[in-house]
Amino acid sequence: MALLRPQPSLRTTDVLALGVTAKELRGPRWRAPFRGVHSPVVPDPASPAQRVLDAAELVPPGGAIGGWAAGWLLGATDLDGRGRSGLESEDIVIVVPRGHHPASREGIRFVRTALADSDVIMVDGLVVTTAVRTGFDLARSTDVEEGLVATDVLCRQLGLAPAGLLEYAEQHPRLEGSPVARAVLALTDPRSRSTGETRLRYIWVVQAGLPRPQCNAYVVDEHGTVIAMPDLLDERTGLAGEYDGSSHREAAEHTEDNNREERMEGMGLVVVRATSIDVGPQRERTVTRLLAGQARASAVTSRSWGWRPGRA
Repeated sequence: MALLRPQPSLRTTDVLALGVTAKELRGPRWRAPFRGVHSPVVPDPASPAQRVLDAAELVPPGGAIGGWAAGWLLGATDLDGRGRSGLESEDIVIVVPRGHHPASREGIRFVRTALADSDVIMVDGLVVTTAVRTGFDLARSTDVEEGLVATDVLCRQLGLAPAGLLEYAEQHPRLEGSPVARAVLALTDPRSRSTGETRLRYIWVVQAGLPRPQCNAYVVDEHGTVIAMPDLLDERTGLAGEYDGSSHREAAEHTEDNNREERMEGMGLVVVRATSIDVGPQRERTVTRLLAGQARASAVTSRSWGWRPGRA
């Protein structure tokens, strides 16, 4: 019977030393996630917890678990290694010392780079990169959009200030990817509440070239009553961006969205809504819609507003 909880993996030699026979290891009670590594059979070998436990046995002395797996271990559980679709299997990053050349493993990406003692921490008996180093590595190890998605999540769930990550990047200009990291961290905002919001903000700023918006800022009426909290807001013109995730398909949520949008537009705000399709395959159209919305919002400013920005 499969064990119900994630199980630590061990080197095969260590398992044999515990008295398990080679014949038993080939049987139905054991699994081999990597060559030379075994663990008892588990119900969900693709879960983030089990994948991390499997990979931990491959971390060499002086190395550490990094990337999304480090963020997940530190508490940023939205970094689960399942990728943009939620069905992918992103490689686990293992940071290894320079000069170390481990054999390639499917599902593992070994990264050779310098690690100071202050860059690592123990979490549940595993050596992982610290929150700040993890944020820096996530920001520099991919393209700007994916790095921004990851650092927004990390800062939101771990309570990190982007300025602290940016300071680390500026202090380590010679590490590969530092310029990309600085570009990503300059855009990072922990007030973003979902990856969809982050992707819409990326399109807004980078692709449409519009001024950086406020994330989830209050909009109040002339009496100071909060009327809305749009995902994105250009306080200068009144352009608002709203990302509709899967929950917005429910009748009650959709009804509230419509009422809120009518209130905002009735007070002079211009709302552009987006879905996963709009921040995915139809993003060029989204750029056009944002630019058109900005033009409409700019025209509205010639009239009297019925709203003002509130304190977030």
